[in-house]
This record gives sequence, structure tokens and C-alpha cells, in this order.
Amino acid sequence: MKKYLMALIAVPLVLFSGNAFAQSPYVGIGLGAIEMNTGVAKKSALGGFLRLGYDFTDFNRFLGAEFRVGTSARASRAKVDYFLSGFLKLNLELTRQFKGYGLIGATNLKTSYQTASVTRSKTGGAFSFGFGGEYRIDRDLSLAGEWVRYATKADASTLNTSSFSGLDVNGFTLNAAYHF
Repeated sequence: MKKYLMALIAVPLVLFSGNAFAQSPYVGIGLGAIEMNTGVAKKSALGGFLRLGYDFTDFNRFLGAEFRVGTSARASRAKVDYFLSGFLKLNLELTRQFKGYGLIGATNLKTSYQTASVTRSKTGGAFSFGFGGEYRIDRDLSLAGEWVRYATKADASTLNTSSFSGLDVNGFTLNAAYHF
């Protein structure tokens, strides 16, 4: 847990560390389906996040970093109450307007599962990864589509117990960003 928290603190420090790397910051939002797997069934709900990032164009055009904070609506009995993610972003420019990217990092999240009589919740850290494609509309605006695996925690045997282990969480989102 301490390692994940340190990673989540380090990413924003790198993002806002000034001129040491690049001058390609961006801010954006992501909206889409957040899939929550209990180990028994998969349910999806609308979810979203705010994202802050840098593409390290001066340091290395293939690297970037991104910080996210988000949540989801309740899907049946499952919910992502919040998540905080820090990612290293690996960029591959395919054309001047389109690039593919991979994400690798850590997420701290709180998930909950509601039974007939009680709500169980779990807060913890997880290894996260994903991939996507980004289209640059003009110099300042971009749109992206992506899949991200935020957490792998589901254990069906713990759903109705006090040792609830959490949910598997995937995001299928469309993102918009403004580049400074």
C-alpha cells in the first residue's frame, strides 16, 4: 500500500516539475463504461475521470505521464467509489494526427458491493495497465479511445463476508483533452 501511495505522490511531482522535461502539458476528461466484475458476474455503469498529464516531447518523444481521479455510478450492487491513478505513458506516433499509446502504473481505489442487508467496501492499491489511440483534432484539442485495467481483485467467495476482497475494474472510455 505504501509503495502505491508513493507512486501516486511521485507522478504529480514529475508532472509539475517545471522545465526539466517538456512543455507539453494537457488536461482532460474521460467518460464511458466502467466494468465491475465481482467474480460471479460483470456489470457496467457510466464512469468518468479527470486527467492531468505531460508528454515529454523535449526529453523523450515516446514517454509521457498521466494522473487521473475518477468514479463510477452504481451497477446493480457494485460501485467504484473513487480511484486515483498514476501512469507512465508510452507513445507511438503513427501519423502527425494519430498516435497509439500504452499505459502502465498504479491505482488506489475504493470499491463497494451491496448485499440485501449490508454494504461491503475495500480500499487498496493495484497494478494498472491499458492501451488506446489518440487523434489530434488541432494543435490544442485531441480525442482518444482506450481500455484500462484498473484493478484485479475479485474473489467470489468473499462477496458476502467481512473479508470482501474488492472488484475487478476495467474502463472503456472516450477521452477529450486540451493541450497547452
